[in-house]
Amino acid sequence: MGESLRARRLFLNLTREVAAAQSGISVSTVKNIESGRGGSMWALVSLCRTYGHTNWVHELAPEEQIDHQIALITHTERKRASRVKKKGSHV
Repeated sequence: MGESLRARRLFLNLTREVAAAQSGISVSTVKNIESGRGGSMWALVSLCRTYGHTNWVHELAPEEQIDHQIALITHTERKRASRVKKKGSHV
């Protein structure tokens, strides 16, 4: 993804400094994202919006269709471990 964002920035003829300023993030964050070292989700979204490259969400995780009726039928009660009483404890 970082390489894709770098290619997009270069296609738009933006320097890292300009991209960072327009996105509201630091130049080092742009560099980290482009090199694959990561950044916050907020920084990534901001950078993608600056580049007009918001289809990245669909590239990462396409939406799955969920049949909500089946989900309700197969839903089970959440189970919890019982409390272990310590000797001499009044829990």
